[in-house]
Amino acid sequence: MLRLMISAHSQIAIPPESGFLVWWHKKYKNWSKADSANSTRIDEYLSDLKTSKKIETWNLDYSLLKKLIETELPHNYAELSSLVYYSYALNRNKHISIWGDKNNYYIAHLEELAEIYPNAYFIHIIRDGRDVACSYLNIASLDSSSPYKPKLPDQIIHIAKEWSDNNLKIAGFLNQFNSGKRLSVKYEDLIENPEHSLASVCKFLALPYETEMMNFHETEKEPAEFIDWKKKTMEKPDPNNKNMYLKFLSPEDITLFNENATEVLNLYGYSV
Repeated sequence: MLRLMISAHSQIAIPPESGFLVWWHKKYKNWSKADSANSTRIDEYLSDLKTSKKIETWNLDYSLLKKLIETELPHNYAELSSLVYYSYALNRNKHISIWGDKNNYYIAHLEELAEIYPNAYFIHIIRDGRDVACSYLNIASLDSSSPYKPKLPDQIIHIAKEWSDNNLKIAGFLNQFNSGKRLSVKYEDLIENPEHSLASVCKFLALPYETEMMNFHETEKEPAEFIDWKKKTMEKPDPNNKNMYLKFLSPEDITLFNENATEVLNLYGYSV
């Protein structure tokens, strides 16, 4: 939902999930201006890019992207990758100043992201892990034919440990940066007072707040391949979508989650 909200800003584009940025880093990390001037080399890169998982959901115009590379002559892998995001935006008739990428997969590649983009800004959204558990269990029960249905843990103890480990890893990573390059947004704040949360994001990115961000559910869409488990991300923020675990988890499951995630629950102000 936060991705869609931010993407509704006229100067920002955040495409659907695809980890191409990390997947092709090793092969093309030494990209140079000479590569950008070599049509064969560009075609090789584009052929690889087309095979990236989920990239088809971006509906990229590869001829446009090739022209961008030939015109802009990116000097390195970071500049080359950025043109993929700009191409995505241009294909949607957006002329942006900022692009972003949201993908849980990147939790395992945070240092690599910082290596590629040392001047990147990081936004960390966190939700009460017990409500995350409710979401995981709901997704696990879905009958979906999508090849991209997430493979998530479906046991409370495993969900608690994954949620705790992931957020500790993120917190440790972000702590190496000054406060001007990192921002944490609580999901509960986002659904209870979305204008305030989005204004904070815009301030963090040094952009003016736009009311269109509140109408994201009318303008932004998730790819059809992801709809089965992302329907709610395209609805208006609902403040009732907090503390869901009190309705859907048993007292025993809540206790088990608390016991295995106490540190992180306390770290982010979630009562145990």
